[in-house]
Amino acid sequence: MKLFQRQEYDTPEEKKLSVLRFWFFVVSIFSFAIPLAILYVVNMGRGGSLLWSFALKPSLIIFVIVVVILVVVYLIYRAVLLRKS
Repeated sequence: MKLFQRQEYDTPEEKKLSVLRFWFFVVSIFSFAIPLAILYVVNMGRGGSLLWSFALKPSLIIFVIVVVILVVVYLIYRAVLLRKS
């Protein structure tokens, strides 16, 4: 299978779940990258070697919380979607 080959889905539910997985992946990446960038820029005035720790720790906490919420929402949506079919 080629890397960018269009995937065919057996059911519309599989397609919906695939789209949902893609957007949840995007949201999870942004939930880490955006706070990291903002906190890094805000804490640049402090300087020193602790600059990354001021930005990394809160960003990881936000990332973990968002990922847990997205996994729970995905599992609930999947259960509801598969129950309907």
